[in-house]
Amino acid sequence: MLFRKLVIMQAGVYIHLPICKSRCIYCDFFSQTNAGLENEIVDLILREIDLAALKYPDFNAQTQYLGGGTPSCFSDSNIKKLLQAIRSNFTSSGDDLKEITVEMNPDDVDLDKLNSYREMGINRISLGVQSFDDRALRFLSRRHNSKQNLSAINLLQKAGFTNYSIDLIFAVPGQADSEFFQSLETAIELEPAHISLYCLSSEPGTELSRMLDSGIICALSEENQAVMFREAIIRLKSAGFRQYELSNFALPGHECQHNLIYWNMQEYLGFGPSAHSFYHGSRWGNYPDLNKYFEIVKSSNLPHPPEEKLSAQRWAEELLMLSLRLDEGLNLNEYHRITGHSLLDGKKEIIEDLVKNGLAEIKSGSMCLTIEGLLVADEILVKLL
Repeated sequence: MLFRKLVIMQAGVYIHLPICKSRCIYCDFFSQTNAGLENEIVDLILREIDLAALKYPDFNAQTQYLGGGTPSCFSDSNIKKLLQAIRSNFTSSGDDLKEITVEMNPDDVDLDKLNSYREMGINRISLGVQSFDDRALRFLSRRHNSKQNLSAINLLQKAGFTNYSIDLIFAVPGQADSEFFQSLETAIELEPAHISLYCLSSEPGTELSRMLDSGIICALSEENQAVMFREAIIRLKSAGFRQYELSNFALPGHECQHNLIYWNMQEYLGFGPSAHSFYHGSRWGNYPDLNKYFEIVKSSNLPHPPEEKLSAQRWAEELLMLSLRLDEGLNLNEYHRITGHSLLDGKKEIIEDLVKNGLAEIKSGSMCLTIEGLLVADEILVKLL
């Protein structure tokens, strides 16, 4: 089989915890605001894990990521149960899990919780700061303010978490460029190991989408977004961060190993409503419906539709899309091996044009996008697919 030839260096587990205390205007991830469902959700995720362990007994994880939703609003005891279930079912020993990440909101951070997390073996925190500008935070419907952001980071450092990431959002309507860059500089000065930088996007069904469609607010132009992103990249690289993926910057050795599993098309299992999985060349996604999820898991079945087996063509397309997000780029020999044809030959004129215009470069057998290329990555992918 074509897919079995690929070397799987790492595998990961993702757990989706779909409860938030409130909903942000831009978020389209599956979540609920009913905290009273927490215990039932956790119990059924534990049951799903047990069912999956019977079906995939050879799966061995090196990373675990708890996202949502807001994992940090779940009780420590429930988080511990979930971690123990993964260790028991998907590791040959507890030491197999090299990276365990939990997403936290700044207003959930306290020293007791952080110490509890460390005792559980959690060694990486992804902190949803989004901005150090209070006006931007209010616009985004975040529950915390800039003071709470700083307090949370201080507590992370005090608790001994050296591997933590800060999420930032740019292109917020009404926010001056200078205000965003002040937030970015504040983040850099705090010396996190990792910064994720996202352009605010309007997703269907969100409050942000409604506000834009009704004309209440106006989105920043694509040109302005590109200018901001380019300048942010320059500042982060000057501060010693490596842009190892389109939206992710890390100090040396602090790249998110779990997310690299996604981008390198390695294997992962997802648990909880709406979680996705990719295993043995097939992918599937759990139903993004709490009632349906509850009903199916309670009947001792896995809560997803039939798996999709990736064809060689589909695999090649995804390899292209994901690899070009990485600074290491697309391994052209790997692409040739999977598809049976050379991308350099098949898209010769397009690639020559990209290189000529400073959007891409060919080095060490790989095609990589330059900073300018990353700014128009979606357009480049359309041309290459």
